[in-house]
Amino acid sequence: MPRYFLHLAGQLPANDLMGHECINDDEALEHGSFIAHRVGTEKPNMVREENFIFVTNERGDELFKVPITSTLSAGTEGSLRSSRRPCSVTSVFFSRSLTSSRDSAG
Repeated sequence: MPRYFLHLAGQLPANDLMGHECINDDEALEHGSFIAHRVGTEKPNMVREENFIFVTNERGDELFKVPITSTLSAGTEGSLRSSRRPCSVTSVFFSRSLTSSRDSAG
């Protein structure tokens, strides 16, 4: 299966060094949209015009730019925080890039 990379770009960039296997470009776009929405929902301050997820293929060709979005409205943020979630998408981004950076530095 082809591997796609979902990079966070803009105010606080983070490179996806591990990638994600998707069936095709359409599924990669769908996954990029999911990530962009999760980042915006978990970190509402990231919803800015300059912040987005860009999706590249294995060759490094940029396929899509997906703006960071959120569907949170006033008063719903607290209920989201208290819900059970297995992990934070943004922490996955940052832990991936930090872990891979340390591994390649050694």
